[in-house]
Amino acid sequence: MHSLRPISICFYILLFVLAPGLLRAQDSTRQIVAAVAYGARLSPSEMVSILNDQSSSHPLRKSFGYPSAAEHALPVSSGGADLVSGTAHPRSVAQRYIILTYSTTANANNALSGVLEVAGIAAAYINPPMVSSANITDVLVTDPAPADPLNTNFMWHAQLSNMPTASGAWSWGAGWQTVGVVDGGSPDLTHPDLLGSYNVLASWEYAVGNSFNGRRDIQYNSLNIRSLHTMMVSGLIAGRANNPTTPGQGIAGMCPGCRLSIQAAVPDAGALVKALEYTKRWGASVVNYSAGVGAAHVITDEPVPPSNTPCPAGEPQPGENLICVQLKSLRKRDVMFFAAAGNADSTRDADPVTTGKYGVQWPAREPLLSYAVGGTHVSSLSTGERWSESAWPSEPWDVIGGRCPSAGYNGTNLNTRKECGSNYGPELDFAAPARDVLVTLKQGAAYAAAWCDDGSFGLTTDGIGYCRGTSFATPIVAGGAALLRSLNPLVSGDDIAELMKATSKQSVAGSAVFSNSLGYGVPDFSAAARRLLGKSNGVQMSNRLTPAFFLQNDDEKDMLYTPSPQVAVSAVAGDIYNMACYRVSSGQPCTGVFFQPHEYALTTIETGRFIPDYEFPDTWNPMVRSLEVWPVPEWFSGMRATPSAYFHVFGGDLPMFGSAMVPLYRLALANNNCDTSNSSYATALTGPGSVNYFVDPSNSPVNFCGTPYQAMGYTVEGVEGYVMASCPSIFSGCNDFSDMSKPQPLYLRRSSSQGRFALLLGSQLSWSKYSTYTGTVDGGTGLLGYVFPHWDSDLDGLIDGQERILGTDRFNADSDCDGNRDGVEYPMFAIQSATQDPILGSTCGARITASVTWSSSISAQGNKAANYTVTVSNPSALPTATNVDVVFLYGGLNVGNSPALPSACRLGPRIGGHYLPQTHICNMGTVNSGVQKTLNFSWEVENRDDSERVSVMICADSFCMNYN
Repeated sequence: MHSLRPISICFYILLFVLAPGLLRAQDSTRQIVAAVAYGARLSPSEMVSILNDQSSSHPLRKSFGYPSAAEHALPVSSGGADLVSGTAHPRSVAQRYIILTYSTTANANNALSGVLEVAGIAAAYINPPMVSSANITDVLVTDPAPADPLNTNFMWHAQLSNMPTASGAWSWGAGWQTVGVVDGGSPDLTHPDLLGSYNVLASWEYAVGNSFNGRRDIQYNSLNIRSLHTMMVSGLIAGRANNPTTPGQGIAGMCPGCRLSIQAAVPDAGALVKALEYTKRWGASVVNYSAGVGAAHVITDEPVPPSNTPCPAGEPQPGENLICVQLKSLRKRDVMFFAAAGNADSTRDADPVTTGKYGVQWPAREPLLSYAVGGTHVSSLSTGERWSESAWPSEPWDVIGGRCPSAGYNGTNLNTRKECGSNYGPELDFAAPARDVLVTLKQGAAYAAAWCDDGSFGLTTDGIGYCRGTSFATPIVAGGAALLRSLNPLVSGDDIAELMKATSKQSVAGSAVFSNSLGYGVPDFSAAARRLLGKSNGVQMSNRLTPAFFLQNDDEKDMLYTPSPQVAVSAVAGDIYNMACYRVSSGQPCTGVFFQPHEYALTTIETGRFIPDYEFPDTWNPMVRSLEVWPVPEWFSGMRATPSAYFHVFGGDLPMFGSAMVPLYRLALANNNCDTSNSSYATALTGPGSVNYFVDPSNSPVNFCGTPYQAMGYTVEGVEGYVMASCPSIFSGCNDFSDMSKPQPLYLRRSSSQGRFALLLGSQLSWSKYSTYTGTVDGGTGLLGYVFPHWDSDLDGLIDGQERILGTDRFNADSDCDGNRDGVEYPMFAIQSATQDPILGSTCGARITASVTWSSSISAQGNKAANYTVTVSNPSALPTATNVDVVFLYGGLNVGNSPALPSACRLGPRIGGHYLPQTHICNMGTVNSGVQKTLNFSWEVENRDDSERVSVMICADSFCMNYN
């Protein structure tokens, strides 16, 4: 993975045309980016206030050369109360930057020296212009591939990545993660391939000269070629498969079920920085940047990396390039950032300053912070071959004077191509098709006649055409990565990248192989998906469970459920509904500052609901606290970011146990006059209790926002995994709540007194905590589908439902007795080792067996009583006098007037390295060989939730097993 470079923003959007004069009309070279040092006499907010007061005679205005406007690079609250001093966290560092706008480029250049001399300014630099450089159904997938190696009348990019075959990547699922598209314009979202592809709440368009503010009404601009470029990139990532309006037409994106967070950042420094910030804040797990940054070299026209690049190692500091700061922030959130290598057919020379040969462009070339994607051409479907126009002598290769002219199209002759081939070198990570790639285009609209236009393939009005450039290789790889992250969102981006390298087309026997031409090669997403899903008993798994993290916001009366760590972290940090501007459908950029963090707390301690062995990525919140100083009770210290869940969903959409899968849609109110952070859920687009009941309030009996109904109602934010549409017959019903290995019904219920929705398991309907959650949207039961509860009987890291899928023993942490826990041999948070299997191992010998029954009752004091009967059998093959402990994990929070624990029991603070409050360890004494022993245990617990329901571990000498 390659790192970042500074903020000269030459939006080298690979493959698109710049209309003459477009950059001059939106010139960002008249801006200065300045970093305010920690400890400066004036804060960034005070400087902005002074500089924007045109009537002020403050000497700072003179020192800064009288800018016409000043703004924060990132939004801050009124008075700058959220600014944190003395920390190197990216959010804190980024908030020290201000952007100064001048009336002309000359005025900005003249003012720079004065800005640098101002006390308290750590660094300042001119922002170079963004320069776009781009070349740019389902029936078009074509499987198997045509015999002709030069046939491009199908989606050969999908075939090369092994997506459409019977066991291809698409066979495992359509994906559902959020992908950030940071690009230059707003696509036409009415295209059949893009219908329903984006999250309107998470998509923004930023205005030139007023980059702090954005507007949410993404609109295609036929006069802005960047809109078309964004449209092509978007279709390659998340183009909808099996379009309902045009069956068999169009193309399919690499992650056709993914949801896009579109950030339309025109050539403006603040806009680009905000685009990176806001796609991260809205929970993207992958970001695509089909562009480069840097002013064009005078000889070769290649983008010159900004002067303060590469990014320095370590935590960011004021004065570091602001894009570097943002990329480091993405990495802290475990967001994968993919960037295009460039189209100059170039590799870096020893003296690039003189020769102009820079090779892989910036920021793609940044190690550790960016994954650089190069291009291949169509002649090889086996491993791919680097795209270079010199390989196509029968076509005019637009080389002038032995050099590649500026990438993109000639501004005065749109038929003249100026793309020479993929940049390459040791900075590359991956490669994908970049020549003759089928993309989504504005239906009936010309782009470049006979090449990147709607007439270059099929009908002149079908909205499909060819284009070329690494702008399109990048979303192919980014979309595939998002599909993998959907199958198992708990695996880190670093591990996903290493998996893609080890399974690529040029890998050998599961080991990564590097070349300067293609990096680690073209990813084989089918092979990667198989490795990610893993095996049990030697059998390839086709789906797996992942926890739906549970968070709640008491101020906004919202409950949030998501299997995406990035969404959960953004919620904890108060980012998701924290935006620069709320305005919708205004037609104009917003003015004024709206910075309202909406924090979600992780659930408080409830029986067995924590997810051990997993830690969220960074959740730092500058508005309120850092996690290190958050005031919590001593016994709870360090667990503030410990995830929890009540149920698990599936990452893929393949049927399980004979039941079809349905997506779990997350919705939120889109109108600003309503509660914008009130989430709801549905599993169908139409019909009772479906999305239709929320997006069209006239169909719903629930008055969401008062009278009259708000015009927009709810909008679909995305999919949060999949649930089973029916109760599998193999379980003989799904209402046996005593067996936590069986699926349970999942209900959407609403509390009129609480004013919010909750997703409740069948077993939770009786909890006192949810006694007011009786309302439904359509007057029915609110049943959405069936899921597995979060319950791990043997504490091996796999919930009982996952063990049902694998065929492992849910009462034995090591099913094959080979010395490795099942959760180690089939990890939930990592990629399974090729040499491990939770069932194929040693043979288990004789061992203690046990049975546990439980019940609850009401004590004389009116509290719950937890009652357990434990029976242990010691087979004759084991030694006599085996000492047995019964460990009640999360044995309940004892009430103040509770009688003492049974004499055989004590509180045990730690089990297996995890802090478990109120764990009860009760000794049964010795159990002789061939003897069965039964004991009863009982104590009073707090009268809330299901705190009497615990997981029970039986420990015989050094061997432990768990019983539910």
